[in-house]
Amino acid sequence: MEGRRHQTSLEAAMRDGRWQGEVVRLSRGVGLDSVSSVSTASLGLPHVRFPHGATVLTQQPKGFVTFTLPLTRGRKLRVNGTARPDHGLFVNFGCRETQIFGHGRDHIAGRIKTERLLSALSQTTGSALQEDAVPRGAVGLARSIHERLVHGLLVEIYAQPAKAEGATVFEERIVHKFACALISAQELNDGAAKALQIVNQARRALDLSKNKQPTLTEICDAAGFSAPVV
Repeated sequence: MEGRRHQTSLEAAMRDGRWQGEVVRLSRGVGLDSVSSVSTASLGLPHVRFPHGATVLTQQPKGFVTFTLPLTRGRKLRVNGTARPDHGLFVNFGCRETQIFGHGRDHIAGRIKTERLLSALSQTTGSALQEDAVPRGAVGLARSIHERLVHGLLVEIYAQPAKAEGATVFEERIVHKFACALISAQELNDGAAKALQIVNQARRALDLSKNKQPTLTEICDAAGFSAPVV
């Protein structure tokens, strides 16, 4: 089974306990109230459309990174008190809850297991990254990266799943999309790109070394930084 798919309204989802949190409606709006979602044990991916002015408060599940990816521009939307960036997303990591305030909303929300995301980030950059490498708060993306991420996630939510595809393949595809978007963000790119450059330089030094076991100093010289002093 690829993932559990469900469609309901936001208020019904909270009332029925499918969505852990509460919504406080502040004004009436005109439009669709719906939550279309796909989920597994390791991730959740809902597309939320709610036309009313409201504050939506959701709990932060332990062991997960959550995010909010707005799909529209020109609307005032604040996540945990911070205005959402144009062509960006909001990453909630380490907070107990997420509070979204806005006069109508159309966004993709999500949760990914922290260990799955760190593994994908480490594999993509070629270096072992810890929890402090995950960007948090308002994360700006290039327009092309933002559009690619939005399109890719909407396809995962609404497209018919492949019959032979298992949950693991489905999860890996979504986590990879999200990890690539985070790496492209300025908050992570500086450190990750530098780490990846050092790793690649060290690998090339090992491949080109005439000695089967080059010294640590030789590897550090080739990578462009000083060897550690004990």
